[in-house]
Amino acid sequence: MLHHRYSREIELERHVALRLADEFEIGLYAAHVEHDTQDVDLLIELGDLYTRAGRVEEGMEIDRKLVNVCPEEPVFHYNLACSLSLLGQTDLALGSLRSAIELGYRNLDLLETDADLEAVREDPRFPELIESIFRKFEPE
Repeated sequence: MLHHRYSREIELERHVALRLADEFEIGLYAAHVEHDTQDVDLLIELGDLYTRAGRVEEGMEIDRKLVNVCPEEPVFHYNLACSLSLLGQTDLALGSLRSAIELGYRNLDLLETDADLEAVREDPRFPELIESIFRKFEPE
C-alpha cells in the first residue's frame, strides 16, 4: 500500500516567521552553551536573541556570564546594566554602568538615548555618575 503525504505551503506573517526563527536559534545556541560556557561569540549571539525575544532575565544571565568570562570588556558591563535596568534593578544597573565607563565605555549618545536605560536615567544618581566619570577621564 502506498502512503501519500499531504503537504502544502504555509505562509506565515513576517513577524511570526522571525519570532519562530529566533526561538529555533535560541534552542540551538542554549544547548551549545551548556557544553561550552566560554564561547564568547555564541554567548553574545544568545544574549542578543534573548533580548530580541523579550526574555530579559535570561538575557541578563548571559550578560553576567559574559562579564565573568571577559571582565575587562566595557560593552559587556554596559549590556548587563541595560538588562538590569529593564528588570528595575537600578542600583545594580548603576554599578554595572559605572564599571563599563571606568573600563572605557564612552558612547555618551547611547547612554543618553538607549531605551533599555530609561529606568536608570530617571534615577537622580545617573547624571551625577555620568558627570563624575567623564570628568575623571577628560584630557587635562
